[in-house]
Amino acid sequence: MDANKRQRYEKISTELTKLVGGRDNIQGVSHCATRLRIVLKDNDLADLKAMEDVDLVKGVFVAGDQVQVIFGAGLVNDVYEVFADQNNMKNMSLSDLKTVANKKMNPLQRIIKALSDVFVDIMPGILAAALLTGLSGVLGNLELVKNNETLLGINRLINISSGAIFGFLPLAVAYSACKRFGGRPILGIVIGCIMLSNSLADAYAAAQGTVEVTTLHILGLGVQLVGFQGGIIVALLMGFVTAKLDLFFEKKVPEVIRLLVSPLLTTLVGALLLFTVIGPAGRGLSSGITNALVWMTRNLGVFGYAVFSGLQQLVVITGLHHIFGAIEAQLLADTGRNFLNPLMSVAIIA
Repeated sequence: MDANKRQRYEKISTELTKLVGGRDNIQGVSHCATRLRIVLKDNDLADLKAMEDVDLVKGVFVAGDQVQVIFGAGLVNDVYEVFADQNNMKNMSLSDLKTVANKKMNPLQRIIKALSDVFVDIMPGILAAALLTGLSGVLGNLELVKNNETLLGINRLINISSGAIFGFLPLAVAYSACKRFGGRPILGIVIGCIMLSNSLADAYAAAQGTVEVTTLHILGLGVQLVGFQGGIIVALLMGFVTAKLDLFFEKKVPEVIRLLVSPLLTTLVGALLLFTVIGPAGRGLSSGITNALVWMTRNLGVFGYAVFSGLQQLVVITGLHHIFGAIEAQLLADTGRNFLNPLMSVAIIA
């Protein structure tokens, strides 16, 4: 960062600090892709109207009991560095900030915010996959690419890369959810690997009846050995459960054997719950959400679409719109199409 930019950002930071009620009123600060997020002891001390007139600020609002100052992608990173330096809060992570903010939320707000946080954390991977998919589609239709062995090979690698990211999305969700709810992220990855294990029948093939599914009998329960490809809701639930199991066993297992026994028990109990309770329940919940959305759009006509489009931007204002990622991913997995995306685009344009 050159001297002129830093001087400009220091002036912005000084003004913002004053307008939020001074340094003593700041509990924490972090940033997301576009916004500087500040948790205050007393939001009433902040002059939100005046903050909108600060240099480079594109908007100010309160969401999740955080004062969120919009700067835009890239710029917010530099402003945050200076602002955090000035207020001695540079080492605070986004999850730390959310922990502080969560204390001011009601239980429902905490649940919804936590779910949205899961997808914020893995959004770069989802965006990369989406853009790679689009790039592959465009290149695949060009005659220059079709007739050039090297370009065709590169495009094939791009296609494989995008497909791999989406194919392992449940693993990424389980990892992010486990991390968000306080567990060790590696255990979320382990559970995600179990969900997508090659020892299980592919979920899509099983649904089409093109693969034989083995059924185990445990305590009178029939447990089908089917993978959880596309199981975004199940991955969310398992990430949460794995985190809580990890925290539980870390407290209960004696320290002398904790290193070996705690992760063993977390993984074992988590796997059993995955196949006997959470997997079936999560699949039922996923089907219910998908069927409800499909029913609404098929039976309520334009009103079904209008209900979603009309409310979508209001949800964005709250910062909770990232939870739509789970629903969109589940729609793609279940129906092969995502009609929510064009509805959101229409809402944004409107």
